[in-house]
Amino acid sequence: MRAIAIQQPAASQISAGTKRIEFRTRRIAPGPLLVCADGAALCIVQVESVTGRVGAFRWHLVKPQRVRPFPTRSYGWITHVDDRLLRRVTPARRSFPYRFAVGDRAIRGEGATTPAAARARATELAVQRGVPIAILRDGLAIAIISP
Repeated sequence: MRAIAIQQPAASQISAGTKRIEFRTRRIAPGPLLVCADGAALCIVQVESVTGRVGAFRWHLVKPQRVRPFPTRSYGWITHVDDRLLRRVTPARRSFPYRFAVGDRAIRGEGATTPAAARARATELAVQRGVPIAILRDGLAIAIISP
């Protein structure tokens, strides 16, 4: 895979998806690109397109996907890294400290991160379903919201 070293903080911004255009003096063909910083791999991005003129190109980067860091020797221009070294990192599932239940059955896929958000969402669910909704914290009911 093609790899390039990019200075911080730009490399982290690309990895987070907040920096979508990289300015370079050279053109690159569209396709996957491994972004490295400080001697380690950070993420894989897709170079969607390249616009601009000679000496002032804009690389349009999309779909950043983090990889497990490993040492690289990328020197500011395109080098190649063995694909067998790449280990993609899957995003962690978001955990909710507050859950909801109807009677003794948990409501799957629903949750909240704050007490206020839990109360608001439980109120919505109670009105939608027409039944009381229990707010759970660590498996224990801390409140019951009626429709």
